[in-house]
This record gives sequence, structure tokens and C-alpha cells, in this order.
Amino acid sequence: MWARRAAFVKEGHTRLGGSLPVNPDGGVLSNSHCGDPSGLMVIGVVKQLRGECGARQVPGAKIGVAQQQGFAVHGIGSTLVMAVD
Repeated sequence: MWARRAAFVKEGHTRLGGSLPVNPDGGVLSNSHCGDPSGLMVIGVVKQLRGECGARQVPGAKIGVAQQQGFAVHGIGSTLVMAVD
């Protein structure tokens, strides 16, 4: 199973323009953020769904998922699924 997942990523499916773009803005580290569950990724998803991302826009974005996890000792995490009509 891991080999199929690795091949999926290696084939470019998770890149901007791929079949399942992931972190088209570069992710939290590209935004000078250490990765704690602050909700920062929600902003990127909302901007994608509004069509406000310029060169990093996912064409026709209709569904977005923001997932935060952190503070491993405490096990804090959340997932938010957003969509537009």
C-alpha cells in the first residue's frame, strides 16, 4: 500500500495542477508557522474556495480540507471540510 501512495505523490498528483493538490500555498512552514493547531490552514482553504489565490489557485476548487494537529503530548487535532456551490 505504501508503494502505491508513494507512486501517487511521485507522479505529481498532489502538486498544483495535479488530481489532488495538497498545500498549494506551500503549507504552514512556508507561512513562517511552527505547525501548532491554530487554524492557519483554514485561511488558505477559504481563499482557494473564493478563487483569491492568483498563481497558486487550484482551478475550479469546490471542496477544501484543513487539518491541524499538534501538541503531541495532549493529542489536540481537528479536521474541517469546507465546500462552495
